[in-house]
Amino acid sequence: MKKTLEDIDKNVLPNAKFCCAPVNKNLRKLAALECFDKGDIDMGIHHLTESHAIGFRSKIVSRISQVNEMQAEFLSLPHISFDPDLINFSSKYASSNDKGLMERLQELPEEWTLVQLTQGFSSKTRCTPREAGTPSSNSVFHITRFSCGRNARKPCCVTLPKGSITAAKLSSIFEIIEKAVTPVSSKKVTPSKMLREACIPNTRIFSKLQPPSKSTREEYGEALKVLVDEINSEWLQQWRCMLLGQLCASDLKKDIRKTVDKVLSKSKLPENSVTLLYQIMDGSGHLDLGEIEAAVSDCIHDEDTRCAMIEAIKEFKESNLNLAVAKRYPVLLILDEILDKVPWEMIPVLRRHPVSRIFSVHFAHAMYNRFKQQLPMKDGCFIIEKPEDGYYVINPGKDLSKMEEKMCDFISSRVPSWDGIAGSFPPDKEFAAALKNHSFLLYCGHGNGTQYFSSDMIFSLDVKAIPLLFGCSSVKMEDFGGRVCISGLAMKYLTAGSPCVLGMLWKVTSNDADNMCVTLLNNWLPGKSAEIASFISGKVEIVVKSEPELLRSLRFARESCVYYVNSAGLVVYGIPVKFS
Repeated sequence: MKKTLEDIDKNVLPNAKFCCAPVNKNLRKLAALECFDKGDIDMGIHHLTESHAIGFRSKIVSRISQVNEMQAEFLSLPHISFDPDLINFSSKYASSNDKGLMERLQELPEEWTLVQLTQGFSSKTRCTPREAGTPSSNSVFHITRFSCGRNARKPCCVTLPKGSITAAKLSSIFEIIEKAVTPVSSKKVTPSKMLREACIPNTRIFSKLQPPSKSTREEYGEALKVLVDEINSEWLQQWRCMLLGQLCASDLKKDIRKTVDKVLSKSKLPENSVTLLYQIMDGSGHLDLGEIEAAVSDCIHDEDTRCAMIEAIKEFKESNLNLAVAKRYPVLLILDEILDKVPWEMIPVLRRHPVSRIFSVHFAHAMYNRFKQQLPMKDGCFIIEKPEDGYYVINPGKDLSKMEEKMCDFISSRVPSWDGIAGSFPPDKEFAAALKNHSFLLYCGHGNGTQYFSSDMIFSLDVKAIPLLFGCSSVKMEDFGGRVCISGLAMKYLTAGSPCVLGMLWKVTSNDADNMCVTLLNNWLPGKSAEIASFISGKVEIVVKSEPELLRSLRFARESCVYYVNSAGLVVYGIPVKFS
């Protein structure tokens, strides 16, 4: 195995256009398991990191190569906004293995936490390609947590056993989402029946479901919420604490380090175990005593030390009763393949905290280096300017007249300086200019606008705008199954220069999309908030709270939805941003 990986690193990866991404991905996961079995945690984490976004990285490197070789023949050159060497398979970081990974992390902002969720190696996928829209066969599940900054500790990783997150459990989420967003004339299969067929062990959840007398979207939305809560408590169990960002309160962080180090003063544990213990205490506000005991037992085998650590964490939790709601810095989620269809941002441990999605550590590193030269940073967020410089496209399909009237009225009252067009789509040159010259692009209509403006054209632009895409499935990743890697519009926008992209993972109803749009812009944009009651549909709580950070504003936008499944579809890809 070691020789095979050396051959791939030397002969295959430098020639990215010829690299078979799914095969390499599987080999990396197998190599990670072998490293973990041997106790080489650092190299195991390196291999898991290299298994993410291989196809996308290959595509970008290949396009750059094509431009260099055939530049004169290109009518519209692909634009790569960041240094391609930072994602290249033969860069100094990639070739330095786990040491190169640490160099990347130490260059990132100390406020950031990267959390990587990786499905383990599956021998079946070597011979049987995965079907589109279906998860891989059952395997182990890796949760890797990366601290950042000059003083960052080495990343830590836990591996959940087979059965923790199964193909059946993932399929049940995908099916419920599909049922919720697809109009049906009959309800032969109820959410309760689907949950039972998924063989979820905690049967008490069925009592939480309401009788099937409600709308399909509401009924299946409640079933989705039950499953999302199950991810938190039954799937991730005690290791959900790994998904939390860093505490903003520096005194709490110091207390955690001091308390853990004191208990371990006479013990010598592997660095991975020590880092995990810091995180268990940090996330103890989200764990019960049994989960704390189980997590500590995985890290400490000496009975006296284990008992002392459990008691120390218990005392820390009891003396910090607000730990579960304490303010935290952003988390950047790195999701493996089909896992992007799961609404991770809605699980209880993450629901109130700032969370974005990024494709790999390499892309987080590349995007940070691109913007650190252009934008100031505070609290782990890049500062964006000119909130008055927005461009909108509303109802280009000409079939949402009520929405058009409502959104135009809101924009004219809240941000009258924004330019744009309603009732049609702008000419290609005007739309391209909006992406290149404005701070924001607001899209309210069907889809994400690519039915009017080719997504391939985005690659040729130097995009400045942050796209806010309030249309159905606007940032959905296309899954073709087989040996083809997933792809989506968010990838193209981020590659072309957008710091982040906001949109929907699946179909959403028009009223809830409008509610989220109005609430988000009203709370996030600087200036005096508008009276938005007349713009909100349905019986929902209207939240008016100034919040300069985009990721924190998402929480209030989601709460403005009538249907849970709609709120769960709102996500952001990219890096954290805020207004000064």
